Amino acid sequence: MSDVRLYILGLNQPQTGHPPLDTRPVGSAGHRLWRMVSDVSDMTEEDWLEQTQRVNILSGEALPKDYRSASRNRGDYIGAMIQRRTVLLLGEVVANAMRHDEPPFVWARDRDWITIPHPSGKNLFYNNPVHRAAAGLLIRDIVIGLAQEPRTA
Repeated sequence: MSDVRLYILGLNQPQTGHPPLDTRPVGSAGHRLWRMVSDVSDMTEEDWLEQTQRVNILSGEALPKDYRSASRNRGDYIGAMIQRRTVLLLGEVVANAMRHDEPPFVWARDRDWITIPHPSGKNLFYNNPVHRAAAGLLIRDIVIGLAQEPRTA
């Protein structure tokens, strides 16, 4: 069976003992991302966790000094494995690591990848309710669209 879940790629998981982009630490990027979607839909947290695959480029909690270089090296490796997946890239650092040159909210020309501004609390982009709703609707539509795709063996 092919995996048609939305592949969400972040940079690292700073909260100790939590999986990538976990929804449980309130205020974390994973929680904020899910809330953006749940605010514009009836998607439960359980549905979100089931219908998305959340991964980080780097495995450490703290970013190494050369995290941009390390993320590019890891991005080249990951990119080959997810080339045919629908991928949501979180933020400019992740987009650069994955060699995705399009600006936020613009689909790649040669694959099914898109970047949104990082959903961290430091990013003021999402303080605008229109931006927040637009991102939530985009992600909701991707998740719903993928869930409706026929699964192949």
